[in-house]
Amino acid sequence: MTFMAEAALKLATWDDLDALPGVPEGTNVEIVDGEIVLTPRSASSSGRTQGGLYRFLGGPFDFDPDGPGGWWLVIEPEVELDRHQVLIPDLAGWRRERLPRLPDSRPVRVRPDWVCEVLSPSTERLDRLRKANAYLRAGVPHYWLVSVPGRLLEALRGTAGFALGPTRTGTSSGSLHSRRSSSTSAGSSRPSRAEKCRTAGVSRSRHAAPHAGTAGSCLT
Repeated sequence: MTFMAEAALKLATWDDLDALPGVPEGTNVEIVDGEIVLTPRSASSSGRTQGGLYRFLGGPFDFDPDGPGGWWLVIEPEVELDRHQVLIPDLAGWRRERLPRLPDSRPVRVRPDWVCEVLSPSTERLDRLRKANAYLRAGVPHYWLVSVPGRLLEALRGTAGFALGPTRTGTSSGSLHSRRSSSTSAGSSRPSRAEKCRTAGVSRSRHAAPHAGTAGSCLT
């Protein structure tokens, strides 16, 4: 029996990932709902978007001593939400008040305060459904989905203990709130520059991705 066949007989954990042999180059290996899932890494266009978001948001909120600060931002960290959920988001952020130091070991075992996935045809369904459910069940407060071809940002706000239902037009589960704006608050309990946007009940909306002049308010 092969390693993958044996792993399929039980819910996988980090130890199974660590022992996984022969992972193809350019492949991310995650555990989603106890299943080992292999997905291709970002294509060039998605990688540029990922790097651009990291540079633009990481500058003021992570690295710049004169910026608002208060966050750790990491590209493709391995995050263990529970024993049977080990995910690799394109970008993740932690408030430093919750995580004073980034751990040196893998995986990170503190749930993020913000997650961003750059959608691609090969991963969009996974990102929208199974990974969205895992993030929301773990209590990740803010989940961004970025479409490069559509130049769209979907900013979802989650509540611990609730899960996102199947993607559809109209309303979704009561765990989600959307802001109809190009600059969306991501994790603040106090009003920010994005709070002028109207909360759209529990509806999910698509709106234009923030440009360099507005995205700076997203992590205040």
